[in-house]
Amino acid sequence: RSDRGHWNASLAEVRQRVQSKHFELRALRQALAWLERWAAPGTALPPAERLTLTTARLALDNHLGGVDQGRVLQALDLIHRLHDEAPREACEALLRITVATTNVFEFGVMQETIVQWLAEPVAVPGLLNHAKLHSTLGQIAAFQGEAAAALPHFERAIATFQRLSDPDQAAREIAQTRSYRLIAAMDAPVLWTDALESELMTHFAALL
Repeated sequence: RSDRGHWNASLAEVRQRVQSKHFELRALRQALAWLERWAAPGTALPPAERLTLTTARLALDNHLGGVDQGRVLQALDLIHRLHDEAPREACEALLRITVATTNVFEFGVMQETIVQWLAEPVAVPGLLNHAKLHSTLGQIAAFQGEAAAALPHFERAIATFQRLSDPDQAAREIAQTRSYRLIAAMDAPVLWTDALESELMTHFAALL
């Protein structure tokens, strides 16, 4: 509580682990509880720090399959306020909210907002988030039975992930997005090709 720099560094570590998917749910829950317990007493967190903490909480909720409507509304307000000040963090929160809405089968609620963010220059949300926006649009289309519209977004996402400077992170994101693409293609037999069948077998071989 008396060392704000240490608290901020711990919050930054949580954000990095959530962003790179390098965490266990139990550890994330404990870390968030620790951050909330030891925040400086009697002072409101600045909006940017509240957004980071809220985004991490949304990530935990999403992995557990829960949706906290109050937290979602709080995050939407912070995204609006911090769009120009902290666009990457705002975009991360938006992606978490979109997962939350799909968890309750409201697939298209955030679609228009995702499209608006994709219209921004790539540097605004950052390369990683730009790719995730495409992947998210692909998932929204696939959930609504529009595989033909989903596949191009997955392909754009994979091509963008390939530009990441961290090869391990790129490989993780590409593998996950290829899974989404293969599932969408299997739901639309008319789109299935020999190339996709070969990719499916390669994917299973890598997993096994």
